[in-house]
Amino acid sequence: MVPRVLCVAGLAGALQTPSFYREAAKRAGTPAFYGASTDGRVLDEPRPLIIGVAGGTASGKTALTERVVEQLNGEDIVSITQDSFYRDLSDGQLARVADINFDAPAAFDFDHCVDVLARLRRGEAGVRVPTYDFVANARRPAREDVVVGGVPRIVVFEGILALWDARLRDQFDIKIFVDADPDVRLARRIKRDIACRGRDLDGVLAQYMTFVKPAFDEFILPTKAHADVVIPRGAENAVAIDLLVRGIRERTMERAALGVAALEPRARSAADAFLV
Repeated sequence: MVPRVLCVAGLAGALQTPSFYREAAKRAGTPAFYGASTDGRVLDEPRPLIIGVAGGTASGKTALTERVVEQLNGEDIVSITQDSFYRDLSDGQLARVADINFDAPAAFDFDHCVDVLARLRRGEAGVRVPTYDFVANARRPAREDVVVGGVPRIVVFEGILALWDARLRDQFDIKIFVDADPDVRLARRIKRDIACRGRDLDGVLAQYMTFVKPAFDEFILPTKAHADVVIPRGAENAVAIDLLVRGIRERTMERAALGVAALEPRARSAADAFLV
């Protein structure tokens, strides 16, 4: 299964910023997702809202992310999975791949994760995101990287250890932990790994008991304490997803308001004229 990077833009039903802001921003050349610095200046680069989604294996992180993207249709959204940032294995590790713990922090290239998110936060265009081949247990060649075109308005980063590294947490405006019953997660993992990752039942169960469950208890579950929002049942929790989407929309509107407050006087006068 190729890890997904979703870019959604231009659909109907988008969240609309107030007409006075759109007009003022147009005149000032400042998009609605530009932030403002502490001294009131408009930042030189756009700052997308960045959301981190963590949780145990097969807890519903990806499904929840997809639901959020669907409900925010029309927004410029990029969704990135932490699975893209698994470290390459050496030949010796590939020879004993069954002994590798893919749920421990050491399995991920956190430096690369932080670099990608920091570049997106700075408003850089053309940021490259790697892809990972779960059947070959290796990153795909650089030519198969996904390139994020333009500057997204919203970035969602999801993965089992999305909240593990403090540097990653510092990149997130909203931190979410998806909670699910362990038996449900195991059943989902069995189906997924057999269907999509070339595993067999015995191998999935052995990996779960040897690595996955201990890693959840030691590394993943403690990161729940860093979450701003805990969502039980993942994508099945329609009420929680609706509230989350509303919160994201409110955050983007707050950023729009900050942009209005920091616009140059001429553009701010234009905004005031629309309010009259």
